[in-house]
Amino acid sequence: MTSLLDMIADSIEFAPGAPRNLNELFGRNESWPSLESVVEANRLQPAPTCDLACRDAQLEAGLPVLPSVSPDPSFAENERRFYEWFDSHPVLRGVDAQTVQPEGDVQSSRKALPANWWSPIHLGSGTVNVNCTSDKHTGNAGFALDIGVPINTNVYAAQAGQVMYRDWDSSGYGYRMDVHTSVNMANESRVYRHLYAHLTSFNVALNDNVTRDTIIAKSGATTGPNPPPATPPVPIAPHLHFHINLHNASTDAVDASPLLGFVPMTTYPNSGATCGTIYPLNSAQSLRIIEPAAFTERYQPRSDHYWFCYQSDSLTSQRTTECFMKGMPNNGQGWNANPWDYWLSPELRYANVSFKQTGRYYIWVCGLGGTVNDDSLHMGRDDYPYDTSREITGYASASWQWQSIKMNGARPYLDVSEGERVINIWMREDGMRIDRVLLTRQVGYNPTGNIRCGGY
Repeated sequence: MTSLLDMIADSIEFAPGAPRNLNELFGRNESWPSLESVVEANRLQPAPTCDLACRDAQLEAGLPVLPSVSPDPSFAENERRFYEWFDSHPVLRGVDAQTVQPEGDVQSSRKALPANWWSPIHLGSGTVNVNCTSDKHTGNAGFALDIGVPINTNVYAAQAGQVMYRDWDSSGYGYRMDVHTSVNMANESRVYRHLYAHLTSFNVALNDNVTRDTIIAKSGATTGPNPPPATPPVPIAPHLHFHINLHNASTDAVDASPLLGFVPMTTYPNSGATCGTIYPLNSAQSLRIIEPAAFTERYQPRSDHYWFCYQSDSLTSQRTTECFMKGMPNNGQGWNANPWDYWLSPELRYANVSFKQTGRYYIWVCGLGGTVNDDSLHMGRDDYPYDTSREITGYASASWQWQSIKMNGARPYLDVSEGERVINIWMREDGMRIDRVLLTRQVGYNPTGNIRCGGY
């Protein structure tokens, strides 16, 4: 970059005696940092202290108070009929998520992962267990995976990016590789570092650009202060250590639950000899988890309403990743299932959800309403509100719950073709809170007690 600017400067005709560098300009004789070092130093600055939840809180504080409104009669009648039927079927009530919470604490500054990242281990068949018992899974490795694979297993880049580290790490990681990926989400740009450790060999060079399906290394069991042929003081079993963190001066770990091919248990990330399972990317058991804060676009205000990022409110202090999304202000506004009404409703758009198998995906939402007037949403695919994914409800409980039911009693679903797809969420009732969305091809699957919902 400096040499490029020097070439540009050489091509410009300056006035006689004009200063050519900072020392001539200021009359000094100092060693100035290069432009490259200044740029890199700025990249490593701590993230802004005002994150997504903070910025949303500032915006919300400046909004006028809206008067309470009553939904139109047809909207209210649909609500009444649904809860009359729902209350007569107690088995549909579900289980409060708080009754299935795992052990342990996690980092409060944890960050969300977009749903277009893949497991670094690609299986043709079978499964591999993930372990979470290491005492080294702290700080920026707070959501690490230890994947038990044999030595020389192919390791793939979890996302496209640039190789920024490729060397021996004497802290215990052995041969280690770091890839940096620019992520645009939640109305900001971030750099996520994905780290691969205990490797046997490297398949790409430092500064190489890699894609999501690039074989970047071979797994191994390297560790200790010195590389082979030195013998480590405490040998380790062959496995791949993998984690993602926000690349800044902080230790913001990234929850890896949305990785395609990784199915976490409620013991993830910090307890259990088995805290999850790696499946083939195209397996029916491979879930799609969408974190609400990982939106690529957010269309608002619409009808003077917003989706805001909350880490807590008067009803709950729990959230699973970065924050939950809540429809505000909560003045009783509702939006019908008429397709034209969707464009009047605040929207969250996820433009990068990866699907490796065409098929029907059943929708589960981890949600919380608290009352029958705050407990529903609409969803869609590729910017279209399908009848099969509208009027998702059942969240009148004062606790987080996984639910998969529409107001007509049917299961919500989307028919999806393989590739990167857009998933949309529209507000149906303000006051609705969304902690997570899960899509599965298994018609009989229920994430309650299996996938974390509603925080720690």
